[in-house]
Amino acid sequence: MGSKVSIGLVGLGHIGGSLALATRDHCSLLVFDSDKATIQSARRLGLQAAHSLDELLKHCGIILFATPNPVLPHAISELLVSRRNSGLASPLLIVDVASTKVETISSVASVVADHHGVTHLSLHPMAGREGSGFDSANPEVLYRSRWAETSSGFRADPGLSVELFEVLSRSIDFELIPLLAKTHDTAVAVVSHLPHVLAEALGLSLGRLKEAPVARLLAAGSFASATRVANGIPERIAELCWPNRALLYDEVEKFIETLTELSESLHQSSPEEFLALVRQGSTALAELSDPREERTEKVVCKLGSFWESIEVMRDSGQRLAGFKLVGDMVSFDSLTS
Repeated sequence: MGSKVSIGLVGLGHIGGSLALATRDHCSLLVFDSDKATIQSARRLGLQAAHSLDELLKHCGIILFATPNPVLPHAISELLVSRRNSGLASPLLIVDVASTKVETISSVASVVADHHGVTHLSLHPMAGREGSGFDSANPEVLYRSRWAETSSGFRADPGLSVELFEVLSRSIDFELIPLLAKTHDTAVAVVSHLPHVLAEALGLSLGRLKEAPVARLLAAGSFASATRVANGIPERIAELCWPNRALLYDEVEKFIETLTELSESLHQSSPEEFLALVRQGSTALAELSDPREERTEKVVCKLGSFWESIEVMRDSGQRLAGFKLVGDMVSFDSLTS
C-alpha cells in the first residue's frame, strides 16, 4: 500500500463517497461497499476497492465506517469477527461518522469490548447536502468542514488518530471540535435533525392544503430553501433522526412553544410583538455568519499525552486544525472566537 497512511473506508454513500474522493490523494485508501454497483462506480472513478473485509484488515490499521446508523454495530462486529478469525493482532482503530453519538458510542463499545487491540474514535462531519448514495458524492461538501469528536468508551489509539487527523487536515482543511456525546446530540437535535422535521412538516402542510395545485405553482425560493433537506430518500432521513428521537422530541416540543408564541403575536392589533420576535430570530441567525475576532494558539504535545491535551478543551467551543505529527510530537492550532 506504499508509505502513506493506510485507511480503509466501509460504506460509499453520500458522506463516505465524498470522503473517499477527498482523501484518496493524501493516503493509501482502500474502500468497501456491500453494493456491487456502487463498487463498480467507485472503481470507474479510480478508487481502489477491496473484495472483502479481510482485504481491508490486511492492509489498513484505520477503518472508517460511513454506513447508515442502524447497520453500524453489525458492520463493525462483522469486521472484528473476521479480524479475530484471521489471527491479526496489530492495533486497529475503528472510526464511525454517525450523526448521533450517545447511542452510537454505547453500541460500538459493546462490540469492541471483546476484541483486544481495537480502539474507537467517534466523529461527525457537519457537512453534506441533499441526495443519497455514491452518485451524490462530492468532495467539495467536506472542504473546510467542522467535525465533532466525542469521547468513546475505548479511547482511540493516539498515533492512529493523529495520522487520520493529519490526512483530513491536508485533504479538506477540516476543523475538529471536541465535545461530550450528550452536548453533541443536544446541539444536532436543533441544528441538524429539527430542520428535517420542519421540512417534512411543510411538505405535509402543502400536501394537505386544498389549494395545493395552485400553491405548487407559486412555491419559489423561500419554500425551496425551507424544504431543501427533505429532497432525499425518506428512509435515510428517518435513519438520521430516529436514533436521536428523545432529544429531538424535546426540541420539537420547545419549537411548538415558539410557534405558539409567534402565532399568538399574529392575533395582536399591532405588529410590535410579532416584529420583536422576528428581530430576535434574525439576530440569532445573523450570529451564524458574524465574522468575530479569532484567536489562534499553537499547541504542541507529546503523542502519548495527546488525548489528555484534548480533554481539557472538550465542550469549550475550541476548534482544532492543522494537525501535524513529527516523531513523537503532535502540533495543531487551537482556534477560539
